[in-house]
Amino acid sequence: MPWWAYMAVVPYLFYFSDCENVSQDSGMLLFIPKEENKENVAIGKPTGISTIKHNMPSCRAVDGDFTTFFHTHKVTFSWWCVDLLKYYDFTKITIYNRDDPNTEPNRIKTFEIGFKNEGSCNNATYLAATWCYKDDQQVQTVYHITGCNMSPIQPFGSRFIFVKLERVPIYPLHFREMIVSVS
Repeated sequence: MPWWAYMAVVPYLFYFSDCENVSQDSGMLLFIPKEENKENVAIGKPTGISTIKHNMPSCRAVDGDFTTFFHTHKVTFSWWCVDLLKYYDFTKITIYNRDDPNTEPNRIKTFEIGFKNEGSCNNATYLAATWCYKDDQQVQTVYHITGCNMSPIQPFGSRFIFVKLERVPIYPLHFREMIVSVS
């Protein structure tokens, strides 16, 4: 049986293995579940990333696998994005930081979350995003974000979610998983 015939029988297997075998981040791997999962509307949605390092593509942050992570190069402005395909009002955004041995969990320190309702997961939309949340520098294994904390306070909802890391010294951006819950 050809490889594509298995996709009709086991779509999860091939969607996630496709994510594992990406040599360059296409930013548009897509899986749409039959029923919307309000506990995580981000799972399997298209993603994008500023740069890709070690063959660790952006889709790993929404693949449902808490053992994988994406990784950017060490550049001044690193970003990651998920396209939820439509606007949602969020109840919570949960980010799972890397906690594996020999990793500096503080690398994600001072990350910011921004929103945009139109565009795509690319640099132009990243530059036009409105920034909503800034990490308070308390390094955590799991971040539970339930609203904006940057002025001016804006609605906690969007189609596109960007996570950026802009800091000196320069660190790459990476985390294990993002879960986006809606009402």
